[in-house]
Amino acid sequence: MKLEQRIKRKADWTFRRLTSRYRVLPDFLIAGFPRCGTTSLFNYLIQHKCVLSPLAKEVGFFSSDYANGVEWYKSYFPTTFIKNYNDRARNCRTITGEATPMYVFHPKAPSRIKKIIPEVKIILLLRNPIDRALSHYNSIKKRGNETLSFEDAIHKEKQRLTGEYERMLREENYYSEKWHFWGYLSGGHYMELLKGWFDVFDREKILIIKSEDMYDKPSNVFKSTCSFLELPEIELTSFEQYNISEQFGKISEQTRDELREYFRPHNQNLYHFLGIDFNWN
Repeated sequence: MKLEQRIKRKADWTFRRLTSRYRVLPDFLIAGFPRCGTTSLFNYLIQHKCVLSPLAKEVGFFSSDYANGVEWYKSYFPTTFIKNYNDRARNCRTITGEATPMYVFHPKAPSRIKKIIPEVKIILLLRNPIDRALSHYNSIKKRGNETLSFEDAIHKEKQRLTGEYERMLREENYYSEKWHFWGYLSGGHYMELLKGWFDVFDREKILIIKSEDMYDKPSNVFKSTCSFLELPEIELTSFEQYNISEQFGKISEQTRDELREYFRPHNQNLYHFLGIDFNWN
């Protein structure tokens, strides 16, 4: 990076920190799940005239950067001046939000969010856990953080993650990169991970989206999400899929059958709690 670019970046960062008290907090969070279409949905939403984009799609404050403080977090969002100007110019209530799918993996994220932005709306995307696990693996493999085969990785997952969730509960500022990298199966234990969110937030504050519905009928999901966020209905002309991971080989039918049986009780608990059968079995 050239010297003038570094100076400009430093000046921009300093300005945002100094003006953080005049900046808004998010109205919505796409809090999970990883590899379920969060990037696509975020990019659809920021095309809406009444949605202001943050500086970064994934801020990570409530999981990995909580120690930086609220003023640091606010520096990623628009100023109240910009929000008020857009309210008038676009004749609507302007909102903003961010998408950090790893929030759903951190046991303290729900209570942290409730404390700082109690009226925020939470969006969660859930995908067939087998497909999610394989997509997660492909993404981590591509980044160079995985050397094992998919089968070996899922067989060693419990050993790799032992004590990590408990450590996040125990230590205020600990964030588990091991969970981030290697939670292939654990990331599909949806009911276990969602329980903490429903314990903290009223059910009407949480929107659950089946990822397959978004892939098949993105226009319908976009409309229902806009309704949840109380945004005026608009038509998007394009629904590009973002952040699609490269495939490093298909899993065998035997492995898929084993995973189908593995996830069956987890899926049934989810269906029972939500009153929705996603038909993943």
